[in-house]
Amino acid sequence: EPVEADTMELSELPDGWCWAVVEQISQIQGGLQKQPSRAPKKNAFPYLRVANVFRGRLDLSVIEKMELFGHELDTLRLEIGDLLIVEGNGSRNEIGRSALWQDEISNCVHQNHIIRVRSIHVSPKYLDYYWNSPTGSNKVMDVAASTSGLYTLSVGKIAKLPVPLPPLHEQQQIVAEVERRLSVIAQAEAALDLSLKRAKSARHSILQKHFTGKLVPQDPNGQPASVLLERIREERKKREQEGLQRGKNGHIHTNANNTKRGRATKRDKRALYEVPLDVQQPLTSEALLQEAGLQAAKVDHANGFGETLSEEVKAQRIKELRSTYQLVLLEATPDEA
Repeated sequence: EPVEADTMELSELPDGWCWAVVEQISQIQGGLQKQPSRAPKKNAFPYLRVANVFRGRLDLSVIEKMELFGHELDTLRLEIGDLLIVEGNGSRNEIGRSALWQDEISNCVHQNHIIRVRSIHVSPKYLDYYWNSPTGSNKVMDVAASTSGLYTLSVGKIAKLPVPLPPLHEQQQIVAEVERRLSVIAQAEAALDLSLKRAKSARHSILQKHFTGKLVPQDPNGQPASVLLERIREERKKREQEGLQRGKNGHIHTNANNTKRGRATKRDKRALYEVPLDVQQPLTSEALLQEAGLQAAKVDHANGFGETLSEEVKAQRIKELRSTYQLVLLEATPDEA
């Protein structure tokens, strides 16, 4: 006789409900062990593996067969409403995941790593929804033992798990309400997915129009891009020439009239703090060394650079800006006037 549920540590239920253990309300059956003697031959039938059973759904895209003997098919053939429970998994959250069988494949059996629970006078859908609910899953995880990191169940453990049992008509009402709400959630998810796809399509369309001149009205009097491209070419050529001159002379000669605040423009004759002022942006120490007309390879010019830089920082003519933990930029302090 099935043992009744021990209600000492179970929560109180509504009037008309009671606690029952799984073996009181169902028939529990283990599956067949896969072994060499069951290689498909003359009496092979499809069977379900752990890879076919997920929480609340089945994946039947890949179905294998095994050889059955004697009356095994009559004993183990799956029927509509059978709850299929995964007995072992490396993840605690996946242990005991289950799905309902709807007779998708005729004459199908199950492997020994799946436990079949066949309800008796209890709504299979109610049992399935409870089993995969947070409350049901927590009770399953409480009894799952861990062996070398693998959480396992057994027919005996499943048989003793408690289930809150309402009257049959309430079970049917609960199932209908759960399915209604799940349908609302599914519709919301579908609408969200459609919105995301539309947003992605709109983004692509905007970018396409933006870079083909169709996003904003075109100004017939505006400067064509070919003129801009020519200006870029001239600027690049100018900078390349300056770079060649720097490499040849160790410093850049600029136009004699190109002065700032009355100072000389030859970089090798400028004070360090004048350099960031001329380029109008903070510089790294390496860039400052180069812009000052010094080259790291010329030790006689660079030897005094660090000492001079420290003096400028102490005199507050140059201040340090820490852009990142490792990158320090140097900025000139403008003269107070």
